[in-house]
Amino acid sequence: LLALRRTLGSTFICVTHDQTEAMVLSNRIGVMNRGRLEQIGSPEEIYYKPKTKFVASFIGQANFFSEEQTTSFKGATHLMPDRKNGSAWMVRPEHIIPRSRRGSLPDGFVAMPVKVLEIAFLGQDWLTKVEDHCGQHHLVKSPGFEKPPILNDDILIAWEAEDAWTVDNL
Repeated sequence: LLALRRTLGSTFICVTHDQTEAMVLSNRIGVMNRGRLEQIGSPEEIYYKPKTKFVASFIGQANFFSEEQTTSFKGATHLMPDRKNGSAWMVRPEHIIPRSRRGSLPDGFVAMPVKVLEIAFLGQDWLTKVEDHCGQHHLVKSPGFEKPPILNDDILIAWEAEDAWTVDNL
């Protein structure tokens, strides 16, 4: 379909439930939830700047941080985007780095203490599931060539403040 679209130079409308297909084939994506259009944008906008929790979790994996969880944040929290009432911060798993609790935090990074619950080797990546002090679970995706955290260890998860995005809790 992509080659055909390029060859013809025509506009296509493709209705799909396959998120990868939508990302590959589209210049613009409309994400619907229960018959309501939640967001229209480029694949990059939909992925990196979703407007709602639904859009963020429908296209890819996402970690959400509520006001209660921010009490344990360390580092450059002043650089995080503004949050309005009823919103949460979202950070993609590939933007989160597992770190030792003993090390220093680079400038511009925010961190949060967590416990390592599960580790899965996916070949090109490690997928690590962690739990914060509120009992919420988060995912960390690290390159497969890096050493993963140790199961049941207490670590920090860290991300650049600019990699956080505010989403509505709709």
